[in-house]
Amino acid sequence: MTPQERAVAVLRARASLADSERRRFKEERKWALSQRNYARASQLAWQVRRFTALMESFHREADVKVVEAARAASEQQQPAAGTERPPSYLAKQT
Repeated sequence: MTPQERAVAVLRARASLADSERRRFKEERKWALSQRNYARASQLAWQVRRFTALMESFHREADVKVVEAARAASEQQQPAAGTERPPSYLAKQT
């Protein structure tokens, strides 16, 4: 596993953990509302928003790393500048 893949895996794991916490707080908020504990439900709603933002942030960061790794890989596979032939539509026709 390359360092980039490892970093992406760590970010995805953090996103997964944030998602499970978000789901737990969401369920706990339902329970608080059923008990008419509106103060606790309000606190839990804030936690749900917090962990939703964390989850999305980790996914976004992982996506950026995946794109960067793909871009770096494609740059390594392309031939050096000036060695490639021009496309046929740019070639001079005689």
